[in-house]
Amino acid sequence: MSEQSKDKTKRKYVKSLLMEIWTHQHSIFYKNPEHSHQLLEDAARFKKGLGRKFPEQPFLIRVCLKGTGRAKQAWLSIISTRKTDELIKRAEEKFSSPVNVRIRTYSETRAKQAAETIKQKGPHDLKLFFSKDKVNRYSILNEHLLLPNSAEQAEAE
Repeated sequence: MSEQSKDKTKRKYVKSLLMEIWTHQHSIFYKNPEHSHQLLEDAARFKKGLGRKFPEQPFLIRVCLKGTGRAKQAWLSIISTRKTDELIKRAEEKFSSPVNVRIRTYSETRAKQAAETIKQKGPHDLKLFFSKDKVNRYSILNEHLLLPNSAEQAEAE
């Protein structure tokens, strides 16, 4: 029996999440949660050119939901190999409404907890929240840097 699309997406995301290279998480929230329905369009503008601006840094970007019922808010999780303060300015420029950006260290323990939650509970229902038939849950920028030994090679150069 073949694997369902949502299971394949979950498996591939968890595999990327558990790579032991991630050190920082940048979270982007709208100051007004009612504006979070704009996240897909704003995230597309935000991501465009991001990989070229930071060619030595991979990014694991995921659209997330926080809250329950009508009080849900969409937000963007950006996991990377280093703290990048410039993402705050970029978010302020590219998002259509004011945002808050939170930066914190990202440990292997935190990654394992997130992966376990995703495995047990499954992904958020983004189709319903955004009223769209297809929503790309995550993306990886500069994915070539995730290949074995490529992170060490990039740092050595």
